[in-house]
Amino acid sequence: MYKVLVLLAIFVGVANCYVAIERKDISVLGGIGIPEIPGFKPPFRDCGGAGTLIDVRIIGWDGDEYFTPGQLYTYELTFMPSTAGPVSLKQEYCFNGGFCMGIIDVDLPISNVQPGFATTVRFSFTPNDILSGQSIELKTSIVHSTNLLVEVCVALEIKIR
Repeated sequence: MYKVLVLLAIFVGVANCYVAIERKDISVLGGIGIPEIPGFKPPFRDCGGAGTLIDVRIIGWDGDEYFTPGQLYTYELTFMPSTAGPVSLKQEYCFNGGFCMGIIDVDLPISNVQPGFATTVRFSFTPNDILSGQSIELKTSIVHSTNLLVEVCVALEIKIR
């Protein structure tokens, strides 16, 4: 497992970002295919990508439409990449007017993903209280660092308390 600590400013506040990568060989699935993504339903939305999305989880979130400012949430995204190579994690907030603001854009060190291996990217984030009362789309994507190919993208419509 590889880790990186990233401190990012969101407007005036600060969010802590911890990123970890984990790989598992899932070739044992053979011809049965990849199972449906458990719990992948609204408010989650698949926003594209060449890889196969396997699972999305947010630890610390009860599944309603609200996130609490100042609370730490751990986001886990498991996918099977379509091609090999190093990847980057990108996350942005998009507001109703169409304005998007990047909050995480980091190359994942020693992240040479391989097709046939499930890869889990795990990171933590904390919404800032400057966003209180806002409805936003939280868009998270895994992108190849070299050619910008999007492996997976997941969007989530949320409100900040």
